[in-house]
Amino acid sequence: MKKSLIYLPLAAMAFAACDNTQDLIFDDSAAERLEMGKSEAVEKLTADGGLWAMEYFSNSDERGYVMLCRFSKDGSVEVSVNHEWQTVPYQFNQETSLWEITSDNGTVLSFCSHNDLFHVFSDPFNITGPFAPTNPDRNDEDIDETGYGHSGDYEFQVMQCEDHNTMRLLGKKRSYNIWMHRLASDTDEKAFLDQVMTMTNGIFSNKFPKLFITDKESGEVFVAHSSRGIMNVYPEAGDSITQAREKHFITTADGIRFSSPFKVLRADGSEYEISEFAFTETGGLVSDEAEFSMPIKVGYVELLTSPAYNWTLMPGEGSDDFVELFDSFVAEHDAAYRSMRFRSLVFGYDSKTQKYSMTINEIGRHIMPTYYRQSSVNDGVLLFNISKTDANNNGLARLNKLPALEQLMDMFNDNEFTITTISELCPSELTLTSTENPELYFKLNLE
Repeated sequence: MKKSLIYLPLAAMAFAACDNTQDLIFDDSAAERLEMGKSEAVEKLTADGGLWAMEYFSNSDERGYVMLCRFSKDGSVEVSVNHEWQTVPYQFNQETSLWEITSDNGTVLSFCSHNDLFHVFSDPFNITGPFAPTNPDRNDEDIDETGYGHSGDYEFQVMQCEDHNTMRLLGKKRSYNIWMHRLASDTDEKAFLDQVMTMTNGIFSNKFPKLFITDKESGEVFVAHSSRGIMNVYPEAGDSITQAREKHFITTADGIRFSSPFKVLRADGSEYEISEFAFTETGGLVSDEAEFSMPIKVGYVELLTSPAYNWTLMPGEGSDDFVELFDSFVAEHDAAYRSMRFRSLVFGYDSKTQKYSMTINEIGRHIMPTYYRQSSVNDGVLLFNISKTDANNNGLARLNKLPALEQLMDMFNDNEFTITTISELCPSELTLTSTENPELYFKLNLE
């Protein structure tokens, strides 16, 4: 993890030194204004239940983190997290410690007693655990961060708090902008953080590691990758190494935000800046400057006709008539083959025969019953075309013995399906809906 020294600007110190002129401009003395600023900050932080979502950055080589802080007038703060830097990574956890507002060239928010969940980012200890940074040039040996740790802040200058529901802080040591957003007092902290984690997983995934960003001004397309909160972007028509730019970001309930404007390099060498992206209703990301998209040109039906993906049918997830038919097939199968019970139904690609397939995965079976399909796409609609004769021997045997299996295959073949997803950028769960009968649908999950 690279570390760099950041020097705080001296403007605040210079302004604070102008005591003689300040008394000529303001009715109150500097001391009185500092006390007033402290009181206003305390009142704002504790108002309306005192619950805030903090968007926290610790260093330039690490993603940002959303932590929830509930400030009380008795000087206590309850911190809620689900980050990976705790005994059980990504577990929801809460811990209460102390906070205070002080004056130091302005109003300062300080988390003044140790909180394991919060101060893990500012403690100067070696980073440990399954996600600790390693050195790839030395057989991934641990990097010793003793003396600086994550290099994060626990004291923050209060920079902006005109809006009752937002507050901008500035880390005293690292100078990162830390935004705070008020939440309703009765917000379920765990559910909120779980939702942020779900949105995070719905953007970049190792199943879909590459996305496109389109520059709205020039129309230029960029390739975007992300690894643990660090976004790598380069022009699709440019060089993926020399023209790549990296920037860490944070996923929030509303979208993603960079710690400072991301200067993306165009193929012609010019730059443009992106500060943040907002989520769309379909799970996409868009900003005034650019928008994200999947590297799929004709829609999600292409995912069912790609050799790169295998899709598992999700039991119990579908319309009542589909679930009833599928459950009948499973019960019929397990009654007939007690030693080789049903495990899953998978739509994929058979590399040996170079055909698309529908496979019944059975427990204890080496050669799985397989049926070949000539799935096609017509005006954005999927046709399964599963063959009842082009199959391996185990597949033919199951079809002859299981009437419900033939009915299930007829249901697939007799309908054309549109495909939708809950996450536009990470479509690992698909809903297939019949165009003839919109009340008929089922779901597939990417293996």
